[in-house]
Amino acid sequence: MKQKRGSVNRIVKKDPSLPLIKGERDMNEKWNEKYKWCFSPLGTGDKVGVNNAGIGIFKKQPYIGLAKEILQNVIDAKDKNITEPAKAVFEVIYVPKTQLPDPERLSYVIKQCYEYYHEGDDGIKMGLLKSAAESLLDGDDLIPVLKISDFNTVGLTGAREEKGSNWTGLVREISATNKGNGKSGSFGVGKFAPFNFSQIRTIIYSTHNKDGETALQGKTILTTFRDEDGKLKQNVGLFGLIEEEDCKAIYDPNDAPD
Repeated sequence: MKQKRGSVNRIVKKDPSLPLIKGERDMNEKWNEKYKWCFSPLGTGDKVGVNNAGIGIFKKQPYIGLAKEILQNVIDAKDKNITEPAKAVFEVIYVPKTQLPDPERLSYVIKQCYEYYHEGDDGIKMGLLKSAAESLLDGDDLIPVLKISDFNTVGLTGAREEKGSNWTGLVREISATNKGNGKSGSFGVGKFAPFNFSQIRTIIYSTHNKDGETALQGKTILTTFRDEDGKLKQNVGLFGLIEEEDCKAIYDPNDAPD
């Protein structure tokens, strides 16, 4: 079984001399339009600036942090029914903007975050995010993406669970982990390491696990912002199917670009 832990925008520029990836022209062009970026109303919650403690832990040594956390997760998820060793693959690919999840909405939100937090240190950091959104999401150039895949693992199990599963621990829960104390990373902080490799602080997670489940979901960690309806929204957004007060993962791979 193979598991793609996520696709992360990488801080690199496209080299014009590099060819398109084989098959890139034949990929599905867009996500199904029923899937949207969802940001919950702030309500009585705290307003959140650009500094995120989880992401900050890995800023001093981002490459070491990324490799350590990803490889530890792959080792922990090894499928014991497969004799071959677990394997992780890191690769930079280039995709057209049409294959990103609702790039226009994401770009708009990042700019609204800058408008809300445009002063002081937050303003400087949000200015970098805003510039990245303008460069990556508003243009027509191919987008560099860091794709991290693993193989011969059980995948992210429990993709349809509400909490307490491998999937929810990585994608949908904070300050919670399903790992026991005998395994490294039992406090669930390592999930923030890849965000240092995204100029727009956005990841797309996907899995095809040992139980035959397929799931995909986008996640972005930004700041509190005021939406077009004038209401304040929370800093964490999810890309998926909006149902009542939840944003469900995407379970049909035919609804996503290849």
